[in-house]
Amino acid sequence: MRTFKTNGFFKARVSEKALIRVINAYCHKTGCRYVQGMNVIAAMLLLNMTELDAFATFYTLLENYLPTYWVTFPADYGLAGAYASTMLVWEVIKLVDKELSQHLDDMHIHPFACFFPAMPSLLGITKPIVEVIRLWDFLFTFGLHMIVPCVAAQIIGMRDVILKESPFQKKKIHTYK
Repeated sequence: MRTFKTNGFFKARVSEKALIRVINAYCHKTGCRYVQGMNVIAAMLLLNMTELDAFATFYTLLENYLPTYWVTFPADYGLAGAYASTMLVWEVIKLVDKELSQHLDDMHIHPFACFFPAMPSLLGITKPIVEVIRLWDFLFTFGLHMIVPCVAAQIIGMRDVILKESPFQKKKIHTYK
């Protein structure tokens, strides 16, 4: 299983078969294909609830709350919501921290390369995994649109590390720690 493959906390609580069943059931019910990020969403739900509840929540999230993030559009426009929110993060950083945004520009880091991985996973790539649960509590309480300032805050929180990096050290930005 590729999802959280090195995380013992996750592996001890969620079976690969349950994860596959939730995603396959969703794809079968909606007629869509698997899209990057679905596994992280399903995995986090399975970590916190039964398989049936995880499927129902997964379906409701993707169909009712975040339809543009994964599957609403034809294949050419898939992930449109995740891409749009990525650009919003970039706009927030440009407004809040001009020096940081200029440094990222100077490093030729495109916002999609830097911020996009957090979007379709709803910050599920954040480490440690127990922090994702807290982030999701916040997002589900105050609205999923709050992912934009959360990701911007994570990037700005790494400001000192990012500003020390040369264009050849881009890896650190992608860790979301």
